Amino acid sequence: MKFKDFIDDCRRQLSDSVAPYRWDDPVLVRYHNNGQREIYREHPECVVTDTTVVTDPPEDLTEADIASGDLNVRDFFAGALLDFVCGSAFGEDSEDANNQAKAAEHWSLFAAKMQ
Repeated sequence: MKFKDFIDDCRRQLSDSVAPYRWDDPVLVRYHNNGQREIYREHPECVVTDTTVVTDPPEDLTEADIASGDLNVRDFFAGALLDFVCGSAFGEDSEDANNQAKAAEHWSLFAAKMQ
């Protein structure tokens, strides 16, 4: 999966598809990197390099990777990673009380997908 497609999917889940964004690229990239580390901790088989599954920790992606990079985790884990990113974003946004409920929903989905 392309990293740009993943970020776009996150923005759709966050209802943040139109610039100026509530969560800018560096924030979403940081949440992504935190999420892939968390997934790796539980499932070291999650990492993909040129379609080969490896057991080394995934490399952090950067804003530059949004334009042309691929996710470092297998597509199977992309949904869990999306829930991690959205849970992180909604969890840090205290301006809207509904966001805490959305964060809890995404964290619950992340936990279920990590089983």
